[in-house]
Amino acid sequence: MVNEKKVSIKYFLNNRIKGEEYNGEIYHPLYARINFLGNNTKIRVSDRYDKLLFITEKDFGKIEPYLDSDPIEKGFLKHGKGGLDILNHELIIKKAIKRQYKIDGENFSFPVFTENLKFWQKDIYSYLKKELLEYLKEFSSSNLELNKYNSINFQELITTDAEFVKWQNLTAHQSLPKWLEINIKATISYLAFKTQMLYWHNAKAYNSVGEPTVKGTVFSWLFEDEKDQFSKELQGNLLPLETNYTSSVSRHLSSEFVKQFAPLKSEAELYVRELVNIFS
Repeated sequence: MVNEKKVSIKYFLNNRIKGEEYNGEIYHPLYARINFLGNNTKIRVSDRYDKLLFITEKDFGKIEPYLDSDPIEKGFLKHGKGGLDILNHELIIKKAIKRQYKIDGENFSFPVFTENLKFWQKDIYSYLKKELLEYLKEFSSSNLELNKYNSINFQELITTDAEFVKWQNLTAHQSLPKWLEINIKATISYLAFKTQMLYWHNAKAYNSVGEPTVKGTVFSWLFEDEKDQFSKELQGNLLPLETNYTSSVSRHLSSEFVKQFAPLKSEAELYVRELVNIFS
């Protein structure tokens, strides 16, 4: 049975690659050597936001004894840096390998697995936000003169009122296509779900007490219960979004942006369908 197949992971610093200096200390990239079914591979360790993990030899020395335990002892979280990211990484590697093996059986291969892992471990909201900004760039480049387009700071477009209002004024005579409006509202809806439901009402799911999790990742959406939970809450407890959800997203998005594209209860099914299409 797939659950009986052992996945072994060994972490190490790659000192062959030149480290990065910060505040007088040298940080080296962290790698994981994975063994499964008698085969092995090594991958660079990154968090769910695609940020590669770098650790000093001093900090790695503090956590290395804990890394050799299987499963990793949670006590090492208080030692060194990056502990929770490593725990999350190990958890998703083991879950993802067993899922890939369930799909491919004895044809399992590390090249296919590592390619899928890059996508499966991504943070859902960060992925949606990145894609949304690309859509808004394309829309703006098609409808604005070059000098006006270049005046927009797209990195702050949906997070600061000043930048969003400027963009609104520049594109005032252009209508967004309906599909893009739905994409925006679906993204806001997921963020509201993530913050309101998973942080406030189920804090353990998002690590507020230091618990490793795959919640909030593409893997969780595709293979666990996150899609069903999102659909249930969006059409039930979380709505009406029109009046109740603003505070749950206000730390992340421009209030003017949220006001302009406030999700509607009547469109909840469309938002669920949009995310299903994105991650299918």
